[in-house]
Amino acid sequence: MKIRDRASRITEEIRFEFLQGTQVLDFYFEPTPEPEMNVEKMTNSGVREFERKCRIGHIEKGQKLGVRFVVTSDSDIQLKLHPYNEHGDVEFVSRSATKTLSEREQVARFLSLLIMYLVIPPK
Repeated sequence: MKIRDRASRITEEIRFEFLQGTQVLDFYFEPTPEPEMNVEKMTNSGVREFERKCRIGHIEKGQKLGVRFVVTSDSDIQLKLHPYNEHGDVEFVSRSATKTLSEREQVARFLSLLIMYLVIPPK
């Protein structure tokens, strides 16, 4: 997800909500924000275990901030954004979420390829 400001001042709080049962292992900003942006993870903000929250103190027009998550879930990964800004002058641009294979999926894929290799030997 990228955040772009259309004005030159904001104080933005964003709550990122995944489906219940999703485990948020880590989240970080990419690229690392400049100190003047005053970006912080809000760890003591009363969010549930499948949510994370951050605050952006200042962002100039044209600046971007990326937020990346490392999550695990038995179901599809779904993310809802809950932004709060008094002025309403911030635009959110979602990027596609990529899912890495779980260990179980990797083993299943490997075994199916191995069986195909044994059944249909190469010439």
